[in-house]
Amino acid sequence: MIRAYSKDDKDYARNFGKYQGGFLRQREEAKQVLLENRGELEIRCKGLPQFLQSRESDLETEFANEWLVLRQWQMPAK
Repeated sequence: MIRAYSKDDKDYARNFGKYQGGFLRQREEAKQVLLENRGELEIRCKGLPQFLQSRESDLETEFANEWLVLRQWQMPAK
């Protein structure tokens, strides 16, 4: 997606660095939140097998509109 929205290689490198930095920052923040709530996370992990067998784990049904939007997205023409 970054390449599709970049004008040239220089613009791509700048955009890639910008978004990569943001992604790494967001990842580190998420890691810290998970570590702060370790007990809650362990409880949720133990409930994962039950969740995976439930209706809520059917992402195509639960998020049908979002899937439709994603499937219809096309890269912009250059």
